[in-house]
Amino acid sequence: MDDGKMSMNKISGLVSFCMKVIQGLDVTETNYETSGILYKKNDKYYLFFDETNFDDNSTTKCRIEFNHDQIRVRRDGQVIIDQTYRTTETVQGYIKTVYGQLDSEVKTHCYMLEENDTSIRLTLDYDLFVSGERSGNYKLIIQFNKEDI
Repeated sequence: MDDGKMSMNKISGLVSFCMKVIQGLDVTETNYETSGILYKKNDKYYLFFDETNFDDNSTTKCRIEFNHDQIRVRRDGQVIIDQTYRTTETVQGYIKTVYGQLDSEVKTHCYMLEENDTSIRLTLDYDLFVSGERSGNYKLIIQFNKEDI
């Protein structure tokens, strides 16, 4: 029976997150590991995981939609972000804070999706602009390792 819904495969695993931010002469690196859930629907993946802010112990829910052409990052916490990335393109997005919504755009230099039977690796290199001003260069690697079955 076809109820109009596509079936999805749900896979549990470990997310390794590594981000390097270069703002002028300042370089900041963030690294952590957390559990995550990966779904695949047709040719698109959906990765869900929680990011903990160690300063105040708040949680940001992360949803990453991706295929070989583009990646969309949605973060929902104290700051809400919705941004899509496509190589060599400048793409509009937004950032919502307690002070209001800011327009963002990214110029993606490199986006790569590597996958095998046990893991998926996303590599992203982009410049972020907020309200027309360059915020910095961001280098992001997200690795999802499937749990042993």
